[in-house]
Amino acid sequence: QDWKALLKDTISKVKSGDIPMSRIDDAVTRILRVKLRAGLFEKGLPSSREVAGNTALIGAKAHRDVA
Repeated sequence: QDWKALLKDTISKVKSGDIPMSRIDDAVTRILRVKLRAGLFEKGLPSSREVAGNTALIGAKAHRDVA
């Protein structure tokens, strides 16, 4: 739940001018570039993928080990 406080604080700082909108634009551009290079936009919506809705995969040990 810490992300909610971070989001609220970030929005507040952007509105006050402490964080320039150009900084947010730059961060979003870098994130989208990485996702594009990883092919995430070519795989279709997550809800249309083979394992969509398989809640047994959420928090799987193999996934936690990688993280």
